[in-house]
Parts: sequence; C-alpha cells; structure tokens
Amino acid sequence: MSGRLLAAVVCCCMLLALAGCHDENQPRSRVLITRFSAPGESVDLSSSVFQSDIVAEGEDGLPGTPDDIVYEDEILVVLENEPSSSMLSIDPDGAFGQVVITGYRIEYSANGDEIDPFEGSMHLLIPSGTQRIGSVVLVSAEAKSQPPLSSLVETGGEIFGSATIILRGHEETSDDPIEVSGTIQIHFANWL
Repeated sequence: MSGRLLAAVVCCCMLLALAGCHDENQPRSRVLITRFSAPGESVDLSSSVFQSDIVAEGEDGLPGTPDDIVYEDEILVVLENEPSSSMLSIDPDGAFGQVVITGYRIEYSANGDEIDPFEGSMHLLIPSGTQRIGSVVLVSAEAKSQPPLSSLVETGGEIFGSATIILRGHEETSDDPIEVSGTIQIHFANWL
C-alpha cells in the first residue's frame, strides 16, 4: 500500500471514530420540555397565554371583602429524557439511566414592571427514553400580594409579559448537572 493511500485510510478511520465519540464532559442525558399546560386543561401553554387572576371572590361572591382568596397558579410541565447522543444506548434501569429534577426557578419579564423571581423544590425522576409530568408554581401567592401585582386589584389594570421556567437537577450515577428551560406568555389582571 502506498504512503498516500495509507495516510488517506488512517485519516478516514480517525474521522469515523471522532464522529461516533461522546463528549465525556457533558451529561449522557438530555432533558427536553415538550409541553406546558394548566391542570385539567388540554391547551398547550407553549403557544398560548396563561391568565393569572390576582384575587378570587370568596364564599360571599362579592369582590373586595375579607373572604377573598389569593390562589397560587400552578402549571404542569411535561419533560422527556433522551440520550444526548444517538451513539449512546442507555438502559433506564442501569447506570446513567435516570435524571432527577430537584428544583425550579421562575423569572418574569413584564413590560417595565419588576416581579421578583420565585424558586421552588420538586422531586421528579425521569428514566431515559420516557416522559414524566411535574408541577411548578408559576405565580406564588406572595407575588400576587405585593406590588406590582397587588396594585392591579385597586387600579383594574393589566400586566402582559412572560415567565421563564428553569428546571434544575442532575443525572444519577454521574451527578452531572442538568438544566432545561422554557418560556410562556402570561397575562396578569384582577378578573373579579
């Protein structure tokens, strides 16, 4: 075999080997958000607007009375765990086969109004090759009880913006950190 032919064969083998390599500095799992929805609803919030009501009427049915209620807004997040490379074959019951989501952070962007971020805990185990549903508090009662959201009760105004949901956890076995995020549109108002 000539020197040039041998060099070409070696070069091709190296390229093929590199194409199938997995970066060992990244987790073996990739977690994706496939859907956001409100509990009991089939509307995908990824492409629609979540409506956050600040205060709800209490049992007397009258707004602005002491029995009015501030509900936290909860949404469901559908997560999928898949191998980070098509070259990986991961057994969901084996090493590196599961991701654990342990917490989340909600960050708001609302047309000039500053709404404090919110953090929460959760425990959601997602085996490789599966989908799981977790719930997060999108708007806390505390956020609704402070300006600028609480001001909407007196003014009757509205705030339009977005909420970014950041989920954090780790891959079991390696303990490599996992983070995934998604954004939905949100409309704050007091619809009493």
